[in-house]
This record gives sequence, C-alpha cells and structure tokens, in this order.
Amino acid sequence: MKRLIDFTKCKVDPFRAYDGAKGSKICVIYKNERYMIKFPSHARDNKTMHYSNGCFNEHIASSIYRILVMKVQKTLLGMYDGKEVVACKDFCAIGERIINFGMMKNQCIDSGFLW
Repeated sequence: MKRLIDFTKCKVDPFRAYDGAKGSKICVIYKNERYMIKFPSHARDNKTMHYSNGCFNEHIASSIYRILVMKVQKTLLGMYDGKEVVACKDFCAIGERIINFGMMKNQCIDSGFLW
C-alpha cells in the first residue's frame, strides 16, 4: 500500500478559502501547486468521532471516474496534523474562485423568480 503524504509541514495559503458544508478545509502548497485539504467531518451524534472514511470515499470515487476517462479533480490521500485527509488539487487560476449556488441564488433579487 502507498504511504500517505504528510501535508502538515506544507505552506498554508491563508488567503485561499473554500466553501462547503462537510468538514473544515484549508489550502496548502504541495509541490508548487495549491491543494484544498479536506478534513473529516465530525459524526453527528458523537463529536469526538470523525468520518475519516469520507476522505477515502472521495479519493476512490475520483479515481474510478478518472479510469472511466471523465474529467475529475486530482486527489491525494494524506495526513495533516495526525488526521487522515484528502487533498484536492485546486484547479482555479490565480484570481479565480468557485462560488457555490447558494451565494449566487441569494444575489438574484430582480430576476422575478421565486425560490
């Protein structure tokens, strides 16, 4: 089995932020490229337990899609400060960012469409 990459000592980009409801995320520089490190979210009924398998699930799903010749994010499995994480390559260029649908929806005040 491949060894997990330790992202703990990677430089953190504090000015790159990621949205989403599942778990905490930070941006690190790994091999001169930005990666979003996704930490496992806490279990709903037990705040001391994490869903670490979510990181593996995301990596496996991305790998399967890539085998099926679909364009997907590049993922790496690793550790950060002793926690199992998945690192997703940040595909946005410098100055670009992804905006979630909720933010876009909240800005449409004159579209005449009722949400």
